[in-house]
Amino acid sequence: MANLYRPTIIRYVDADGRQVTKGTPGARHKRMKSKTWWGKYRGADGKPKCVSLDEDRETAETMLAGFIQDVRDEKAGIPKPQKRYKAHGERLLVCPVCNSTGTFREAGKAQECECDGEHLTGFRQHLSAKGNVSDHVKLTISRIRTVFDKCKFEQIGDLSAGRVSSFLAELRKSNLSIASSNAYLVAVKSFGNWLMKDRRNADVQR
Repeated sequence: MANLYRPTIIRYVDADGRQVTKGTPGARHKRMKSKTWWGKYRGADGKPKCVSLDEDRETAETMLAGFIQDVRDEKAGIPKPQKRYKAHGERLLVCPVCNSTGTFREAGKAQECECDGEHLTGFRQHLSAKGNVSDHVKLTISRIRTVFDKCKFEQIGDLSAGRVSSFLAELRKSNLSIASSNAYLVAVKSFGNWLMKDRRNADVQR
């Protein structure tokens, strides 16, 4: 049985409410809920396990589901997560032929691209399978591709939240609206969440 929870933690604060160490004169303890969600589940050996997840509940649920699936895989004799993540880590994020759009032009004609192995291609197919309209899928993929290109992300191991934030900050200096900046961020985060949910990556930096 698995469940998601935020543990109660104890912090020590002074008279002004500032966090201090336990031995600080006048310090008093204060009980509060952790900002980070934790998950509890049973491993393949039947023993309970507790793992720190994420401050965002939806992301935490996705991560916990990944741990549970890993346990099922281990029981079924499927290769361990490390091997699976290594294989995914060696794949390109974006198809170099069609930019993960699914088609490319050759000799003036549109051609279908067979690039199922690339991660952004898989995410595009995932969005389409969920029933998203074509324009939304194209715009989402375009935004993610722009971020990957400008941040020089080629493989999963290159992904970095700090570089994405810096890139978007530079765009805002160039008069990109806050709403547009957030749209880029939402697109990239949705891709990162999908990587975990599809068990292509154990952890994506935020």
